[in-house]
Amino acid sequence: RIPPQKPGNISCVFYYKSTLTCSWASGREAHTETSYVLIKKDEFETCPEVNCSNKTFSCSRTQEPFSDLDYCVQVKAKNNFGKVESECIPQSSPKIFKPNAPQISKIEPVPGKKQSLKVFWQKLESLRTDPTKFQIRYRAGKENSTKNVTFFGNTESTSYVLTDLWNFTNYTVAFRWTIEQSSEWSEWSTDKMGTTEEQAPLRVDLWRVIKSHQSFGNRTVRLLWKKCQEFPSSGIVNGYRVKYFKEGNVSFERSVDLNKAITGYTLNLSEEAYEVSVIAHNTVGDSPEAILRIPSMYEESNGEFV
Repeated sequence: RIPPQKPGNISCVFYYKSTLTCSWASGREAHTETSYVLIKKDEFETCPEVNCSNKTFSCSRTQEPFSDLDYCVQVKAKNNFGKVESECIPQSSPKIFKPNAPQISKIEPVPGKKQSLKVFWQKLESLRTDPTKFQIRYRAGKENSTKNVTFFGNTESTSYVLTDLWNFTNYTVAFRWTIEQSSEWSEWSTDKMGTTEEQAPLRVDLWRVIKSHQSFGNRTVRLLWKKCQEFPSSGIVNGYRVKYFKEGNVSFERSVDLNKAITGYTLNLSEEAYEVSVIAHNTVGDSPEAILRIPSMYEESNGEFV
């Protein structure tokens, strides 16, 4: 024969648009059916009582006005052996407001702005135009770790630019928000994916092997290269371009285009010194040139080169 214990640890959330939900701890087990009611009071009136669940120890008031007017909530407990009521706990709807989860409409690279994505979301559902705080959660590719960025705006805001990202990388993005006064965030939006812009390739690593000296002052030079093993990749290499000319005679310049599967090329050169270069290219542009000087046969024979 135990009367109910005074409800404690009362906490409330004001859900968009007009639902005030409060929960509490019931204390010791009374081993008998206990009923609860939730009461809301402000300086002008005491609102009608709402009967609550005796299993979840929570209760909701619907059709509640959202305003800056402070109020308090109280829980009364009653069973066959007694009744008790909690203190009336002060509340403020703006401080406990929990908005609906937002929806990301699209994510796009920003033209001309490297390593960035612009996140767009649908116009926010709000009861008024309040200063707001936002949080974007994002992760690259299959990475397990996420990063968060928090920023401020208002309910009319509909986009934000993420910067300092990796080139040519898929990002998974989610978004949440609330009004600036509130301690309750919305739920996260559904994840959405965006891809940063592809960039021109980086400079290839280039070296050469002078394979043989042939008659009549000619020789065979084998060029070898490999693309920069960066992470993440700037983009997809579509092919390579080899250029070469006799030193001091740019008008002699020759070039040859090679597909992306080829990472070597053989030149048949005369005895003069040459300058050779290799660039990688894709749909965005060309890499910086990788340049080598091929010494003349005279320099080779006299050890006048490194």
